[in-house]
Amino acid sequence: MGGTTAAMRPRGPGAAPCVLAAASHYGRAEVVVVSVCQTAPVLLERTRILLIEPGLPRAPYHHEALQMAFEQAMALVCEVRQSVLLRAQRAVADLSQRHALRALVIEASPFAELPEALAPILQSRRLTNAADGMLYREAMAVAGGSAGLDVVRTARKSDHFARAAEALAVPRQRIVSLVDELGRPFGPPWRKDHKEATAAAITVLCRYADVVLA
Repeated sequence: MGGTTAAMRPRGPGAAPCVLAAASHYGRAEVVVVSVCQTAPVLLERTRILLIEPGLPRAPYHHEALQMAFEQAMALVCEVRQSVLLRAQRAVADLSQRHALRALVIEASPFAELPEALAPILQSRRLTNAADGMLYREAMAVAGGSAGLDVVRTARKSDHFARAAEALAVPRQRIVSLVDELGRPFGPPWRKDHKEATAAAITVLCRYADVVLA
């Protein structure tokens, strides 16, 4: 796991609550940790979690499994699943040691869950297309639950800036500007997924702390 930390907040009794938000991609997740100082949101950490062992395929369902004998494909998919889940759990546990995490925020998947068996996935074009993305997203969600965090699923293609603006009763542009300000000390990259994750985390942070923008 690598990334940038602008400020560290002690974890322990009386520590300000923190929210972890994750944007999952094939083989990795971009995560941010947001907390509150007095009543203002603060960005404590931006980091990248590598979710798969080197040498393993990042998209086993939609690529390798379609080109292999079924038994080999099943074995490979199981190996990838185990690698991703283990790495996700280790990363969330590590972040929980450094921050007083209360929740993990991550986008909902297009399906409630993937079948455990490989055959039904490969027989469905929609499932096959979704399976690799869900592999990483659901592993992060399971890791959050295993660490005792509230797992908050956001709607797909949600306007996170609008939701944060509603939660804080401010114009949407105020949230856009705030997120830009929070990311500035970290330097590049500060991409769309980082910004949306930060806005989503701010929305959820309102459940655990009084958050007010001056």
